[in-house]
Amino acid sequence: MNTDQLAYEIFVVDPESYFEAIGQPRSEADNFDFHAIDLKAIERRLDGYFEPKDKIRRLHFMEVLFYKKESAYANIFAKVFLKLEQDSKRDWRATIFFASKNLLPTFETPYEDLLKSKRVS
Repeated sequence: MNTDQLAYEIFVVDPESYFEAIGQPRSEADNFDFHAIDLKAIERRLDGYFEPKDKIRRLHFMEVLFYKKESAYANIFAKVFLKLEQDSKRDWRATIFFASKNLLPTFETPYEDLLKSKRVS
């Protein structure tokens, strides 16, 4: 099964599970509409994007990986910053769910400041 489709189906049915997984109340999902979106210009698909219904809450970007992808960090940050180019005044958070720790990229140096920030988990 295509994992992008699986992730989409899970979060369409149970968007609260995303917020539970990142340590926030499940009820926080009531403040968001969930989409799988295409970012135009350079087309890239996010596994999940939680768009707040208000301007107070941050944008949430999500990727789910069940396979090794050394460019995982570059990939999600490219998507985040492409979207921020369209909506540059919004705070944001990016979350990557890896099926296991051995799927984590081995090279973090270009991303270590972002990876250590409050915006990434």
